[in-house]
Amino acid sequence: MFVGVLRIECIIPISASLKDKRQAIRSLKDKLAWKFNVSVAEVGFQEKWQRAAIGVAVVSGEEAHLQRSLNEISAFVREFPAIRVVSIHKEVLDEGSEAQEDFGAL
Repeated sequence: MFVGVLRIECIIPISASLKDKRQAIRSLKDKLAWKFNVSVAEVGFQEKWQRAAIGVAVVSGEEAHLQRSLNEISAFVREFPAIRVVSIHKEVLDEGSEAQEDFGAL
């Protein structure tokens, strides 16, 4: 099992209020979740009306599929008209990663 995480920091240049920002971010989140079947959340800059950080999580059984998905998501976000991407940080974890915890058998 492979888990991919993207942290996308962006600017929303058309936003003149938190309401405008949340509308643009909600649109992006909904489209990402629908098109790529991923988990999406706003993870930073919640009170800044022209700045946002979005977290995207993807799970796959194959690393190649995961990498393709992350690249497609990154390209989609960069082309999204309501935002301007500042940075995208990518992290991939696998079953051999140190950040795992065994909860035992049920």
